[in-house]
Amino acid sequence: MADILQKQDVLDGKKLICTLDFSQYSASKFKSDFMEYIAYQNIQGKRSAEDNDLKVYKKIIYAEGDIDYAYFKQNSISYFHECIAQMCKQNPSMMASDTGSFELRIIIKRIKDRSFYFEYNDEDSDDGFASYNGAGIWFIESIVAPLFYLKRIDYGIIVRYFAHELTHHFDKLKGYLDIERKYSKQIRKLTNDNSTYAINLLFTSIVNLRDEGFADFNARLSGPTQEMNMNAIKVYNANIEKLCTYRSRYRSTLFYAKNIGWENLTPTGENSIGRYLCLTITVYMAMLQKQPFELKVNGNMITSNDLMSKRFNLNSLMRENDLLVFSGFTSKTINEASKAIGSTQGVDFLGLYERACKFLKIKESNMIMDVTRYYRLVSKIKHG
Repeated sequence: MADILQKQDVLDGKKLICTLDFSQYSASKFKSDFMEYIAYQNIQGKRSAEDNDLKVYKKIIYAEGDIDYAYFKQNSISYFHECIAQMCKQNPSMMASDTGSFELRIIIKRIKDRSFYFEYNDEDSDDGFASYNGAGIWFIESIVAPLFYLKRIDYGIIVRYFAHELTHHFDKLKGYLDIERKYSKQIRKLTNDNSTYAINLLFTSIVNLRDEGFADFNARLSGPTQEMNMNAIKVYNANIEKLCTYRSRYRSTLFYAKNIGWENLTPTGENSIGRYLCLTITVYMAMLQKQPFELKVNGNMITSNDLMSKRFNLNSLMRENDLLVFSGFTSKTINEASKAIGSTQGVDFLGLYERACKFLKIKESNMIMDVTRYYRLVSKIKHG
């Protein structure tokens, strides 16, 4: 079997090409990855708390029979392509290309100790072409082992992972990652003084609300619903206010990492909170274009028509309920929201969110972060 395998589709008038490059992999490297995966499945309670990145399937623990390399290669490309095609069919904007085609190429490698699963090849990627180094063990875990032993795969895991990755590729093409690096450097110059270092962390959070939030939003589009946790929003808002009171660089960084940033993977962290901003913008787009969707609150189903006719008030629903569950957005709404969000960065993203809240008549007490609040917090840090 060839070392480079491809499958193609035509979606939304654009050719989608999925390529898996096995030229840096081999049957022996696959065997090592496979044995590592099986060992992981069988150590059960002996695993450390940090060593929890692979999913454990009870039926695989006791399964017999090895997977051969040819089976691994053929099914990796077949099912990976199927998942990516379904994701791009739902959201064509993920095929970041101004040409007539978009290729996603994964160079399969053995990554010792699972130090990463996918690594973006920045220099090789360009308009219409996204390149990644990919760990063979990820394909074993996500596609081939569940298919071989359980006769099924979890499409949601694959789609969620790559919707997140391709969102960052989209941003790279737009130059937003360069903008982020540029402004991060400028802000660091302004915050060499330990007493105002929280400005840097505040800006970092604004960037992450858009970048990580948008990626997480795209990743969850494959699911049937999108949730908005109002209690989590209140906690994030309170944590941002508290961050701005710290005068020590050390203490502000510690607080930010644990309660707001990369260490917080709960609904109160930046990934989820940024997703709620994107969800609000999506509701705005649907209402603006009179497109249907549904909202489930406390067991009651509310339609977009109920909101448009003012039978229900979104601001009141946000104030009176802990959890809002949205569903049924049309592909037109999702595409328009993705285009609008994708054309913004940083404070511009907050401006889009602010316009959405104004249109939806969401009051400040139920909002997350807008332009006015951002500059108020910057001023608070500067002047104590």
